Amino acid sequence: MMGNFLALPMVMVAAIAAAWSALLAAVVVRVMGARVNRQAAEGERIASVLRGGRNLRGRYKEIYPQTWLVLVLDVSVAVLMLSLIALVASALTG
Repeated sequence: MMGNFLALPMVMVAAIAAAWSALLAAVVVRVMGARVNRQAAEGERIASVLRGGRNLRGRYKEIYPQTWLVLVLDVSVAVLMLSLIALVASALTG
């Protein structure tokens, strides 16, 4: 049963898309955090991207309003969510 599940092409494509989009999102968040910390004052720096992640996107857009990294982050998160939905749907159907 498990061998058939992993052999499905849709499942493989969805798993690869989920992995690459998660990796891309992680890299973009790290780059955004480093750029925000470069521009921020000493007391306003983000110590950890995980703890300051909620405000990171907004702060980055304030500092760099004409950027494409926010769009890349949004697209990669959307692809990740859609890929995970496809994986769950394929696991439930068969």
